[in-house]
Amino acid sequence: MQIVALPAFIQESLRIYPEVQPLARPYQWTVNLGLVCFQIAIVAAWILLAKFARNHKLMHDALPWISLIIWMAAIGTFLVLALGVHLMGIYGAGGPGVALMVFITVSCGAAATLLFIAKRSKLRTELHQEPAAKL
Repeated sequence: MQIVALPAFIQESLRIYPEVQPLARPYQWTVNLGLVCFQIAIVAAWILLAKFARNHKLMHDALPWISLIIWMAAIGTFLVLALGVHLMGIYGAGGPGVALMVFITVSCGAAATLLFIAKRSKLRTELHQEPAAKL
């Protein structure tokens, strides 16, 4: 997607909206950074699922992976919000479709971030209660 689809989409958008030509390169880098955040989060989730599949219920080494997913989701969500605010609010381009896509993406990203924060808090609580249960 980053190599073929994104540049093709950008070229098509520039053909339709030539006034956004100065934004093409910075936006492409920002979108690529957002995609890298998503890919890192997917790899971290895959690693976590592999650990949980081996019947590790409470693992201290899961917390850094969950934190990585949280950071990647938060950064990716911020990048989408920043692009949306810049494109529509500051530059004055885009329409209802762009606003809807930004709203949906930011809503889902914020929900995923909050969900993983809650999961990390629950896991920390369980890890701190584990030694007390052995007494």
